Amino acid sequence: VLAMVSTPGFDPNDFADSPESAYRNRVVSDVYEPGSSYKIVTTAAALEEGVVTPRTQFVVPDTFSYADRIFHDSHYHPTERMSVAEIIEQSSNVGTIKIGLRLGAKKLDEYVRRFGFGSRSGLGFPGESPGIVLDRKKWSGTTIATVPIGQGVAVTTIQMASAYAALANEGMWVEPRLVAATVEDDGAVTRSPAARRRRVVSAATADKMAWMLRNVVARGTGIQAQVPGYRIAGKTGTAQKPLPSGGYGNSYIASFAGYVPVQNPELVAIVVLDDPSPIWGGATAAPTWRTIVGYA
Repeated sequence: VLAMVSTPGFDPNDFADSPESAYRNRVVSDVYEPGSSYKIVTTAAALEEGVVTPRTQFVVPDTFSYADRIFHDSHYHPTERMSVAEIIEQSSNVGTIKIGLRLGAKKLDEYVRRFGFGSRSGLGFPGESPGIVLDRKKWSGTTIATVPIGQGVAVTTIQMASAYAALANEGMWVEPRLVAATVEDDGAVTRSPAARRRRVVSAATADKMAWMLRNVVARGTGIQAQVPGYRIAGKTGTAQKPLPSGGYGNSYIASFAGYVPVQNPELVAIVVLDDPSPIWGGATAAPTWRTIVGYA
């Protein structure tokens, strides 16, 4: 797994004078609202539970009122019928919310936790955050609409990378490892404990997700992540950052997460950018991802 986080004002020299920052790894310590890259959880859960297929169609307007909020797609479009595959390919918020409503709050919460959100990854790096996932008893009226699109939940970069790795690994979540083994001066090898594994979704569901995420890169919002000669599965994300006082401001997190090649994946990578310009993950994080993964 490769993971990268960019933050405004970052200066490598800061690490020379601050013992605390020397031990801070933003990939495990910092949390952010993921936005659309989180839609894999909603979609994979709905596929696994059999409430939709990739070809299930929904009526999708460009705005949708639920409880006391109005949700918008990223751009205006006339009301249209969209399949689940098209909803993911075009990253429709309204369509994904409708998938989440069909799945239901109980199952959505179950799969959020199955994918590892709300828990430390097991990597064992100092200062790791478990992220922020509300107990379902504390959900408000709009939570069932916000969580499916990656709002109202905070994640670490390693959690997101591990979730995509689970899809790449035929639906099996594998505990990430920083160190495989240590070698002493006398040559003795001490291996790290075996990584925990758990089934998140079936291999069949993971295959369906791979097909849809491939289309995201082939002709959808992730087209700038294309690496010549490789078939890639991935998803863009663009999320407003929450304000300390509540609500959201005009500051954004952009991301792209994916794996390559689609068949027999070898590499999972995620790029998270804080306040990029332009704000869209497809225009900033995706080409950055392409550069890194293309080299790898």
